[in-house]
Amino acid sequence: MNECYREIGAMKIGIGGIKFSEELVHISHRTVVPADSSFADLIRRLAEKRINVPFVCSSVYDDAALCTFCIATTDFPSLERLLAAPSTLGEPADALSSALLSNPEHLKITQRVGTLTLFPHRRSLALFGRIVELFGQSGIIIHSLCTSISALAINVDYHALDLVAEVLGKIVELPENHAPFRPEFCVRQIST
Repeated sequence: MNECYREIGAMKIGIGGIKFSEELVHISHRTVVPADSSFADLIRRLAEKRINVPFVCSSVYDDAALCTFCIATTDFPSLERLLAAPSTLGEPADALSSALLSNPEHLKITQRVGTLTLFPHRRSLALFGRIVELFGQSGIIIHSLCTSISALAINVDYHALDLVAEVLGKIVELPENHAPFRPEFCVRQIST
């Protein structure tokens, strides 16, 4: 049995591709009060300022919720201004929202993060376990992750993306015509 497991563990997993994001800022928002609307308020304010959110995921356990999202590094000064400014809705919950957003226990900001996106063609679970194990052995910190049937997105330190590619080469097999990992250009939305 162990020999069979070692043989399967040594096989590379064929995937459709790997892409790296531009440099991002990673924001984790934690709530423990059911009436807390600070995350919804923050997302609404980001939308009003046309700040793109290329990664977002959330989880709830009992009454505690953890919502994680990323924005481009160039949008971080706008986020800082939003966090410093009071909300304009004028509803009673806004005082709670503003207080919770300014509390470092509820909002954690990590600079210089990159999103690694893999396209595993329905092999997410097999790949996920091997990635977590391999990244742990290699000292690569995972800030957050989410998966779907078509993609596995993992946020790691931006400076570690090249190491990530090297480490992943041990467990994945890419198609022959795979495009470069890093985007060759970046599309920005123009505000009007």
